[in-house]
Amino acid sequence: MSKRKHHFVPLFYLRAFQSQRRRIHLYHLKSKRQFSDAALKDQCYRLRLHGSDDEIENRLAQLEGLVAPAVKRVIDKSELPSANNVDQTCLYAFVAIQLVRVPKHAEQFSLLIDKAMKQAYSGAASEEGYRYRSRKNWTH
Repeated sequence: MSKRKHHFVPLFYLRAFQSQRRRIHLYHLKSKRQFSDAALKDQCYRLRLHGSDDEIENRLAQLEGLVAPAVKRVIDKSELPSANNVDQTCLYAFVAIQLVRVPKHAEQFSLLIDKAMKQAYSGAASEEGYRYRSRKNWTH
């Protein structure tokens, strides 16, 4: 079955903040309004965010299946996992992916990478005697 709603904040993570089963309190930053007991499944998603098929969504679900128990252990124990622990690795991967998964952050990250690549390659090209003419043509 095809998934239309691609969540950029996983439901397992949102459930940690639910007000009651499948519900969550919200605060809308732009309007400065609060909402009580909104449907959890209708939060933090975009229709077909990851494309027309579910390949990326399914891969993210696999990762979330590994991360969810690690997050639950952190919540239950009220402490972070020890260094070089599988849970720590899962949490690092989760945080890294979340940094580029949220649409606003993904756009900012993309701009940052573009800027860094342009700076890196413009300096490298001039140092090695290369001149940048266009995105496709480097000349010596």
